[in-house]
Amino acid sequence: MRPTALSDKLVAILAYTVLSLLGICSLLPLMQVITLSMSPSEVINSYSFHFIPLKFDFKGYATVFMNDNLWRAYGNTLLRTALGVTLTIILTFCAAYPLTKKDLPHRTFWMAFVVLTMFFSGASSRSTC
Repeated sequence: MRPTALSDKLVAILAYTVLSLLGICSLLPLMQVITLSMSPSEVINSYSFHFIPLKFDFKGYATVFMNDNLWRAYGNTLLRTALGVTLTIILTFCAAYPLTKKDLPHRTFWMAFVVLTMFFSGASSRSTC
């Protein structure tokens, strides 16, 4: 469906303009951070603002990736994700199978409990850290 009226065309132009400006405002800081991370410190100190690296230097990345704490944290993240997903799938299967049986005692209560907790689940991250 194509806009035919003049007001529809103006609204479409305005919407595309606003969304384009928002996209540019979101991407420019990201480009700046990536450029600064790839530039040597003397280039960063001499030029205040640039989007394309004038000289490439990956010493910062080498320093970060040589840190053992980074790899330990990454391993903990992978282990926690793998164990969490596996445990969640196993527990979901163990709870879902009995709920399919009509002769399960208090089946309506347990089904309501599961559905209610799905609708009103807690936050995914703790607010008091």
